[in-house]
Amino acid sequence: MRRMLNSVVSRCGTLFHQRYHSTSVIEDFDIRGVRPFEEIPGPGGIYNTPIIGPAFHFQPFSKHTTEKVHHLFNELIDKHGSLVRIKLGKWCVLVEDAVDIEAVMKNEGKYPMRDGHLIHELYCENSELSKGLILLQGKEWHNFRSPLNAQMMRVRSAQHFLSNQNEVADDLVTRIKQDQFTPHEMSEMFFKYACESISVVAFNKRLGYLRRDVDMYPDKLQSLKDIRDMFRIFNECLYIHPFVLRNFSLKVKDDYKSAVDRLVRLAKDHYHGTLEDIRQRQAAGTLDPQENNLMLSLLMSNKLTEDDIGAIALDLFSGGTDSTARMIQMLLYVLARHPDKQERLYQEVHDELGPSGPITVPALKSMKYLPACVKESFRLYHPVLTGTQRYLPTDIILQGFRIPAGTSVIMMNQKAAKNKKYFPEPEVYLPERWLRDASGKRVTPIPPSVLLPFGFGQRQCVGKRFAEQEIYLAVSKIIQNFEVSLEPGYEEIDVLYEIFIRPKEPIRFVFKERK
Repeated sequence: MRRMLNSVVSRCGTLFHQRYHSTSVIEDFDIRGVRPFEEIPGPGGIYNTPIIGPAFHFQPFSKHTTEKVHHLFNELIDKHGSLVRIKLGKWCVLVEDAVDIEAVMKNEGKYPMRDGHLIHELYCENSELSKGLILLQGKEWHNFRSPLNAQMMRVRSAQHFLSNQNEVADDLVTRIKQDQFTPHEMSEMFFKYACESISVVAFNKRLGYLRRDVDMYPDKLQSLKDIRDMFRIFNECLYIHPFVLRNFSLKVKDDYKSAVDRLVRLAKDHYHGTLEDIRQRQAAGTLDPQENNLMLSLLMSNKLTEDDIGAIALDLFSGGTDSTARMIQMLLYVLARHPDKQERLYQEVHDELGPSGPITVPALKSMKYLPACVKESFRLYHPVLTGTQRYLPTDIILQGFRIPAGTSVIMMNQKAAKNKKYFPEPEVYLPERWLRDASGKRVTPIPPSVLLPFGFGQRQCVGKRFAEQEIYLAVSKIIQNFEVSLEPGYEEIDVLYEIFIRPKEPIRFVFKERK
């Protein structure tokens, strides 16, 4: 019982109509009539009992599980409204209204603060690894992030790698044509694709994860397992009380250290190899400072140390794989469920690329239905459990209630993205809702704050451009070559959240080669 209570309390502590809607800090308002934080609707009574209260939200005291905690949050919003106060180890506010989410976005401050992952923080404290973007806060975070924005957040940043990543997507298609994969093996193929594609960015070279003989290389298989284990342990540690995790010797901490130690060594080997190649070509006078090489660009910025750049390479390689692989699978799943939408996408792909052509920058700019399909997939199957979480630097007012500075505010985009107030027929997969007319307007206006799969503002996902490009490449290449369907009787799936969304069981895809 103690283990379960510690587990639930920690998970909740880490997670992350209109009387007043604020887009400004509280000092801008006449505070007469503003209601105190304690009056925000939400669960009370036993749920607010110190230490053990949050445990009563979950099994065996209720139907909810930690892998499906989004159902609990959605239920609370349905019961209490779009602003909910809940004690999850600490007081948190769930925000679902689009105007309120926008207010939070506008008031995140110069140095946005969010929760990190304690297990990784402990690892960094006991090793020489830089904390990186997830753990850093304040000015230290800002100094680390600023040079990355110039090299990674512009549209053309990912486009520099388009040619090489085209080859990776072609190899994925070739493997699907060559072999018959079980559902589990197919899921692994998407994971290998994501690892291979991001290695082109992180290390400026292919690592060979899509080779047919990859199983003969134990080190490559181990690195794939280590990435999966890292995220699995991330998720498990969300359920362990911070005091216990920090102060007690636990097997999960040893397992995490073993997995990340190997990933760090792998990243250092590849990263140092990249640096040595740069130095040799520089000495020989053959180095082109304008070449498409992320490591070179970061080095030339003179704003990051080599250790910092190594940490970035590790973050890209580990953090940008499992999530991307899962998003590709969910998009292919909804396209398989909706053959008419898949056919429209195929026609666009065929018109732009022909039966076998590569994806070019002009083609990406011309294709409008492809990004619409991606956004609609994100809407139906939100990549993460809730939405972005922030600790705001100042008090704000939402719906007439004071939200004190330092409160954990969780944007419920997963719920907002299915709200019929913003999306007519919210359960229907309708990419057309994201298309714009000749004047650039959508037929049905969509508040930009309701769907934020990569976060928002200065602290949005630094790998966003690369993840999107990898999704575009994989899906367009697959649709270019295959009709995608599902095995009969396996059209319905259940999803869980372990940091990122995942199907409860591997999706049973059927790939029929186009003639």
